[in-house]
Amino acid sequence: MSMVNGRPVAAEARLPARIPKGAIRDMLLLALFWVASLFLVNPLGDFPLNDDWSFGLAVKHLLQTGDFRPTGWTSMPLITQTLWGALFCLPGGFSFNALRFSTLVLSLCSLLAVYLLVRQVHPSRLLAAIAALTVAFNPIYYALSNTFMTDVPFTALLVAAAFFFFRCLQADSDFALLCGLACAVAATLCRQLGLAVPMAFAACLLWSRGCAGRWVIRAFVPPAVCLGALLTFQHWLKVTGRLPALYSLQNGELLSALCTPKRLVPGLAKHIGTALLYLGWFSLPVAVLVLPAAAPARRGRRVSLIAGCVFVLCSIIILILTRGPMPTAGNIVLAQGIGPLSLRDVHILNLPHVPALGRGFWLAVTVASLLGGALLVGAAAGTVARLWPSLVPARIQADQTAGVFFLLCAGIYLSPILVIGGWDRYYIPALPFLLVGLAGLTTASWHPQARARVALAALLLASLYLYAVLGTRDYLAWNRVRWTALNDLLAGGKVTAADVDGGFEFNGWYLYDPAYQEKPGKSWYWVDRDTYLLTFAEMPGMVTVKEYPYSHWLPPYTGKIVVLKQ
Repeated sequence: MSMVNGRPVAAEARLPARIPKGAIRDMLLLALFWVASLFLVNPLGDFPLNDDWSFGLAVKHLLQTGDFRPTGWTSMPLITQTLWGALFCLPGGFSFNALRFSTLVLSLCSLLAVYLLVRQVHPSRLLAAIAALTVAFNPIYYALSNTFMTDVPFTALLVAAAFFFFRCLQADSDFALLCGLACAVAATLCRQLGLAVPMAFAACLLWSRGCAGRWVIRAFVPPAVCLGALLTFQHWLKVTGRLPALYSLQNGELLSALCTPKRLVPGLAKHIGTALLYLGWFSLPVAVLVLPAAAPARRGRRVSLIAGCVFVLCSIIILILTRGPMPTAGNIVLAQGIGPLSLRDVHILNLPHVPALGRGFWLAVTVASLLGGALLVGAAAGTVARLWPSLVPARIQADQTAGVFFLLCAGIYLSPILVIGGWDRYYIPALPFLLVGLAGLTTASWHPQARARVALAALLLASLYLYAVLGTRDYLAWNRVRWTALNDLLAGGKVTAADVDGGFEFNGWYLYDPAYQEKPGKSWYWVDRDTYLLTFAEMPGMVTVKEYPYSHWLPPYTGKIVVLKQ
């Protein structure tokens, strides 16, 4: 045995150095299942999606000139993402196919890391597989895995950093500390909130080891190095004229919210409720397996039940009075499936040109979100009630370290988002930590014979799989047709990009200008002349030039992209 704060710590409480039994086979099966889904989705297509035109421009400029110069549309450091994308473009030159493949590689690595992390904190191979699949086929995570958006690479770097920092917490490994620090710096230079994991590591290390000089130094070096790297990089961007126009936008919003109590309190209530609904829905396959065991004592069960019921009641009232059923945050998960639907008629004018999935579907999702949110709130309350005597400084036990560390990672990451709000995709980096943390806190009371809960978890996971895979397939299908139409329109040479409103990504890719002023009667996104317009349906007062059909699977119908002329 080793000693921590004068208390013995069993060797088996340390993180095993070897890969757990059966892990190689499980990970191969998970990878094969995930790769097989991509054949249905077909992620190929040399075109941007969502905001990744901006990140693609940074990669293209780096490849052509050797100079890193992000566009003004960028609000994060981005250097890690740019270098990673450029690496995949080196063999065949710049293309969005190469950039998309770079994200898919990190997505696969991330889901396998989630499997390994759960195996390190929990005895169940089944739970580890379900947790990994819950992340892999989360509709937002899966859709963004097929883009060059920063969310999935950032999540993968955070998970890698947490993996090594957890190894350090359990085994005091200097090598693991250095690896975790390297991954944390890379995450921070991708997006600023990469600071969350080293901050959680520092808090958890001091909480478990105490405030002796050795532990204080070991705790504060990682966040200090990451913050120093971030500030140095930001200074370089500023003094060399590379700092994007939108870089400090969210920092300003955060400071403004914190300094305005009238805005802060209602904003927090709204954003916490939204986060619990989305994370409750996304974590439900794992939650139904582990959370009924989170508060085994009678007092803990009572506290959990009361807290969960209060959350459900408040959420129902808020949904009825203000927002209606899910989805409520926007961007990726939309009433019509998976988006964004970034053509003028739907994106700007909100015309009903794309059929929605139906009220029944979204009512079921809302019920699942309420149930998942109630389980999270109830489990949090019950766990605090159960563990409160040991949650004082330097008293956290070895078997509590995993749950506390990973939930701290999620909580610190979410804190600024809960203050200012944001798109639904902002919640995704917290999901792996939430799942691993929940698994870590329920190891002692795990009941593998609960077959009904396993069947329910499988059913919930299957529903996420279908929505994620079919929705992403549809999203890529209509975008593929949209870019075919645009390329046909530009092919003759008589029409230029300046003549077209081809949607947010097209106009961003060809016409982005940080000094652009929105023009009345036109879309806000860098439209010069909208002589030609792409939409999902005909528009009054415009002539239809050509229609391009595409098949939509969820819900099933034949859609079309329409090229219109003024």
